[in-house]
Amino acid sequence: MTENSFSLSQLAEMSMLTERTLHNYLKRGLLHGKKTASGWRFSVEELERFWEQPFVSAAVHSKQLAIADDFLQRRVPTAGQICMAYDCAAPSPEEALRLCEYFLSAVKHCSDMRFAYHYEKGLMRVTLRGKAEEVTAVINGIVKA
Repeated sequence: MTENSFSLSQLAEMSMLTERTLHNYLKRGLLHGKKTASGWRFSVEELERFWEQPFVSAAVHSKQLAIADDFLQRRVPTAGQICMAYDCAAPSPEEALRLCEYFLSAVKHCSDMRFAYHYEKGLMRVTLRGKAEEVTAVINGIVKA
């Protein structure tokens, strides 16, 4: 990964929007990035503008709620699982995305974890659902990140 930039697949993981939806946003001019030989790259500033779009904020918020609601309504297996939202007053969009990069990396090592990221007006929220020991390990790793 290029420092301070994110790939299309990382943006899809963060937002829980499909890569196809993100491609459509790019075509329509709703999302801006840089096309490289290895694919689309998005700077911190471009992602900050993207997160501020009302349609993005609403879509991501609804997906975060769905993670928790599916868990609470037991529409997914819940035995040995935990669901939590982690809120952090991030000093800057760059710091929020650095933390998000940590979550993206940590979640890849978990077997069946759901993850959603949202940043709005200085507040970062990450929603995680998965095996209790894995979610706990990811959260405990924030201190080391």
